Amino acid sequence: MSFTVTTRHLGDFDVIVSGGGIAGTFAAASAAREGGKVLLIEANGCLGGTLTTGAVPSIMDEVGKGGMLSELFSFLNERGMSVARFGKKIDENGKKIPGRIVDIEGCKFFLEHLVLNAGGQILYYSRVAGCETEDRQLKRLLICTEAGNYTATAKIYIDATG
Repeated sequence: MSFTVTTRHLGDFDVIVSGGGIAGTFAAASAAREGGKVLLIEANGCLGGTLTTGAVPSIMDEVGKGGMLSELFSFLNERGMSVARFGKKIDENGKKIPGRIVDIEGCKFFLEHLVLNAGGQILYYSRVAGCETEDRQLKRLLICTEAGNYTATAKIYIDATG
């Protein structure tokens, strides 16, 4: 059995990241910050993976990590969008004590703007459905979206789908 899939070429990129969890989002934002033309492909309607769509509002082992994880916590803490994991959650003045349990919607907002402000592009509700290879090298992706099927090429492909 054979079939033909109608596609449109979405573009040629420096980096294509499949999977918009924390790792994929940070990879896409890092590449875009370095000046790369970046496409981030995400199956869901938001970034963050298990943190957001899985409703697991805790990031393990974040202490002293720096980088974009620190940017995330600074953003959330400044807006009262995180609380301590253990002990008191509110101080004597009624203000939330910053901590490790994070506001899921705040994370979605931060992660999307992290990629977009760096110059990256995001495709939501999209999946990599196939690829073409040549001499054991990935040459082109088939991306299925709600709007149709696309192809895209990149110099670097990152699989962050977990």
